Parts: sequence; structure tokens; C-alpha cells
Amino acid sequence: MNKTTLTHTFAKGLRLFFTTSLLAALALSVASVPTAQAYICGNFPLYAASYNNHNIVKVDSGGNQTVFTTGGNLDEPQGLAFDNSGNLYVGNWYNNKVVKVDAGGNQSIFTTGGSIAGSIGLAFDSSGDLYVASLGNDNIVKVDSGGNQTVFTTGGNISEPRGLAFDSSGNLYVGSGNNNKVVKVDAGGNQSIFTTGGNLNGLGALAFLPWYTLTVNTAGTGTGTVTSSPTGINCGADCTEDYNTGTVVTLTPTLAGDSVFAGWSGDADCSDGQVTMDADKTCTATFGYPVGGIVVPVNKLGLVAPWVGLATLAGLAALGVVVVRRRKP
Repeated sequence: MNKTTLTHTFAKGLRLFFTTSLLAALALSVASVPTAQAYICGNFPLYAASYNNHNIVKVDSGGNQTVFTTGGNLDEPQGLAFDNSGNLYVGNWYNNKVVKVDAGGNQSIFTTGGSIAGSIGLAFDSSGDLYVASLGNDNIVKVDSGGNQTVFTTGGNISEPRGLAFDSSGNLYVGSGNNNKVVKVDAGGNQSIFTTGGNLNGLGALAFLPWYTLTVNTAGTGTGTVTSSPTGINCGADCTEDYNTGTVVTLTPTLAGDSVFAGWSGDADCSDGQVTMDADKTCTATFGYPVGGIVVPVNKLGLVAPWVGLATLAGLAALGVVVVRRRKP
């Protein structure tokens, strides 16, 4: 079975990874998980759906396996996705159910029947709605938090959909296994062909590198802007940007008028203006004004009074004023 891994790089540096396989996910070559499918991107443990064993296996960072949940409502499980509360959702190929599994491994039926025949791929959007790739119906089904289904998009360029992945702009990408296309679907459900042919024979899983949001604020009595490398931040006008995990972002302050740059604050990683994106982060650039020709560090309020006193003495000296300290009688 061909399991070639391919990538596509977007203009902003976001990279889409997809596998070419008749399965809907990456295959794990381990003895007790013969046809396992892994979708989770993040910290250990790793969760794998074992199609043949009808179970979900938890694997720690050392590769040690434990059965997380088995049997019950699981019947040829394939698609996996976590919600923000840490519940695992399992798409089942054979019984047309999406099963919710809590942190203790307890199962409940989240949604079933309707439009989700052959549930292969699962993905959550930023609002917490679940999207299900229904291979049997050639459609993508949107499921709200109450388990209610609506058909998001169907037919067209979608034929035996398997892998699902959202980009940071909210567009959904669908791996269409029967026609070797990756289909881009906007928020309105409108389809366009993103890429096709080439090496995409029997499309399987899709995955984006995870991204995190960098937010920049400005503060202080002075004025200035902050730009970034890689590009994306130009604050003033644009003060937030999403970056792939591991990206090192260098922030550069630019002064306006007589302002001075007084330093960085915010998350600890912001202190030198170079930020590694391994979580959402917020950095604040403080701009101030010089007082009496001496720069006052405006983000160090405890130091303001001594600086002002020194500036006053410097000003008097410039005017030829002699300051005499009287002795006590």
C-alpha cells in the first residue's frame, strides 16, 4: 500500500501535509494495532484508532500501549478528533456513529445516522463545531454541540472524502480519495480544487502544522510601531498574526517623533523581542519621551523620581545656577 507523504507550502508559510493511502489516516506499524489511524497533533499521549480491534489505544512517549476504550459503540473506528475540553470523538466506519469518549474512557453516542454514513475524517472548527467526512454519502456534515447534523457541502469535487483539516482562516480542506483531489471549502460551503493529480493517488489524511497567535500591544506616553520578521505584524494597524509552531518571530520597534523605546513586557519570552511560537503569546512594546535630555524608563515607575531629580539639576547647571547645600547650625 502506497503511503507517500506530500506537503504544500502556502504564501504565509502554513504547510499542509497529506498521505496517499486507501486508509483515512496514518498507519502505525505496531503488532496490536494492525490497522491503526492517528490524527492527533500535540503532546503525548498519542491516541490511535484500531480499525480491526474496534478499540482506541493510548501510546505514551516511550511507545508503550494501553487500551483507552474498546467495543461498545466502536465498530471499525477511523476518524479521531479532540474538543477543547479533552473529550475524544471517534468516527466509526461500520455503524455510522460518532462516539464521544471522556477522559476516563467512557463512551456516549454524540451523533448517529442521518448523513454520516461511513464516518472517516473528523475535524473541529474554531467555534467548536465538528465536521464529519461521510465517505458513503460523498458529503461533509457539520455537527453542532448538541449533535444536530446539517450537510455543509456535498457532491461536486468531493468523491469518497476521507481527510479533513482547517487552515487558520477557517477554510476546510478535504482529501477526496476517489478522484485524487484536495478540495478547499470556504465558510459558505463553496468548493474549489486546491490541488489534484500528481502524487495524490488514493488520498488519505490531511494535517496542517499547528499554529499559534502572536498579539502585540503598544503602551506608554510615546508613540511608535512594531513590525515582525517573518512578516505579519505591523502594529499600528495589524497587531495579531498566526504563525506555525516553532517559528521564531523577531519584533522590531520603530520610533515616531521624539519618542524612545523603553522595553518589552508581557509573556516571559517577549523580553528580548524574539519570540518562539510554542503557544499563544502577547508582547507589549512601551514607548516614552526623554525628560531634560535624559531618557526615563517609563515602564520602571519606581525609577522615575530619581531620574526627574537628576534632570532638574542638569537643567539648573545649564542655566549657570549654583546649588549650595547649607550646613546645619
